[in-house]
Amino acid sequence: VVSINQAVTNDNGVIDYSQVKPKLDPSLKVGTQDIFTKGSDQKVTVAANAQKKVTFTYTMPAKELPGIILGGVYVEQVPAAAKHTTAKIMIQNAFAYAIGLRLRESTRTVLPDMRLHEVKATQINRRNYVTANLQNPQPGIMQKLTVNARVTKFDSVKTLIRQQQSGMGMAPNSNFNFGIPWGNQNLPAGQYTLYLTAKAGSQTWQ
Repeated sequence: VVSINQAVTNDNGVIDYSQVKPKLDPSLKVGTQDIFTKGSDQKVTVAANAQKKVTFTYTMPAKELPGIILGGVYVEQVPAAAKHTTAKIMIQNAFAYAIGLRLRESTRTVLPDMRLHEVKATQINRRNYVTANLQNPQPGIMQKLTVNARVTKFDSVKTLIRQQQSGMGMAPNSNFNFGIPWGNQNLPAGQYTLYLTAKAGSQTWQ
């Protein structure tokens, strides 16, 4: 299967081209799903030791778009039907390949931005986290992102939990949940404060 996917940011802070039908950020006004009008999802059969040309058609809007549209040509192997087996564990390999796709109509660079949205206590894979939803509402790529976050009680300066992560990135017009693990600690009901600093290039947000 060959598809044109919108680039999003996954919860590891990595630009992700692999999601065929991702949940899109509200700030994304025009994406790959709007401009690739033909052949954006194709099943292609390629014989062994052969090559095959795959064609896509896209149409840009009449009004010039600022910044960039980021996506990916995503090629995924369709696994063969599983054979009947009595084994308790069965591993079936499938391969995928992504080629980044960047479309722009102007040489003007649009800087990314960051906004903090919902902060909540939750569980990820049965582990306790505080998550902070970070959004890049601009059509610009965010690179070399470092986030330093800590949580205190509302009326205290004592840090209860903290998390720092670097080397992240954000796709244009996307968001992700930055996770701050608190392990087996008990966070009693009450009010808490999140202190978060993010840096990318010469930009800093608090």
